[in-house]
Amino acid sequence: MASELQRLRIANICYANVSSSFAMFCNPEMRGPNFSWSKFTSMMLRECDLWLILNNIKRNKPEMDQLAYQYTEEIANRMVEHSGLLKAESSETLSKASDE
Repeated sequence: MASELQRLRIANICYANVSSSFAMFCNPEMRGPNFSWSKFTSMMLRECDLWLILNNIKRNKPEMDQLAYQYTEEIANRMVEHSGLLKAESSETLSKASDE
């Protein structure tokens, strides 16, 4: 079982990386043509393993990965939902579709 310190360290790593990526992608110049806020959480989950490796988290327990995935998903979903960017993107997509 992960200690409280390990859980806090993993949570901090996930929060720092998700929020950094979120801030970067808020700048439209940093988004590619296939970027979508609806895919932001899954993109963060794919990078989660790398964050643990780079921060020298010993991943000898599946619980460490599970915690990282859980924290990453919660943080990314919360940021996208509370920002209103996903809703704005959906409205923009609908508007473009109706213009065509």
